Amino acid sequence: CFQVDAQGKEVLVASLSEGMYFGEIALLTSKPRQATVRAKGPLKVLAIDRATFTRVFGSMDEIMKRNMEVYTKYAAQGI
Repeated sequence: CFQVDAQGKEVLVASLSEGMYFGEIALLTSKPRQATVRAKGPLKVLAIDRATFTRVFGSMDEIMKRNMEVYTKYAAQGI
């Protein structure tokens, strides 16, 4: 996952592996995407809208919000 820093340079902020997820900030907060994700090879992706996420994964909502605390360090770095 890449984000653009204050100088306009792309910075690697995370490397994801099998079973990991992205896009949760948009699902939980209605904010636009926070990073660009690029695959190094073939992959399968599940794309769901907010209503489906809430219906299927609603009980995970609080866990994912806790994980969002990690992202605040990136914001503090100006990324």
